[in-house]
Amino acid sequence: MSVYGFEIFRGKITEVGMSKVGVTSGSMNSSGRGHVSTRVERHAHFKLDGKAFEHINSGLLEEGDEVAIAAKNMKNGFYRVEILRNFTKGYYQDSKLSEFIGLFLMIILSPIFHLFITYWLFGTVFGESIGALLAFIAMIATIVFLFYVGIRYNRIAKTIKNM
Repeated sequence: MSVYGFEIFRGKITEVGMSKVGVTSGSMNSSGRGHVSTRVERHAHFKLDGKAFEHINSGLLEEGDEVAIAAKNMKNGFYRVEILRNFTKGYYQDSKLSEFIGLFLMIILSPIFHLFITYWLFGTVFGESIGALLAFIAMIATIVFLFYVGIRYNRIAKTIKNM
């Protein structure tokens, strides 16, 4: 079953493997100063219906658990799990990355876009008006995008919850 680009699966998982991945990021300058941070992600790899899945930050899966999954085909042999409902243990997990991306666009990029347009037109009254108008349009477009993504995501989540 496919809903909005996600494929829906239900069944018992097999061949569960867990791993921890350390993701290090940061920068150092020539004098040896800087900032480096490391975060640890738990990855679960398992099979369901003969297909391989990867679920990030999940430590609660065990062999034989009955689950319902909404996943995207990553075209590399794995499906990335976005929404998971575990019937055996009675919990539900989902990833709401798209909402955070939309909020980032609305909160951070819209004022930056406004400032760029305003100063690009050299701060004239006409420039202020155009900059404000374009920033307003960008903010409205972002809100519409969030609303659209939210409706799609909620429909997928309801499909999984009602299985």
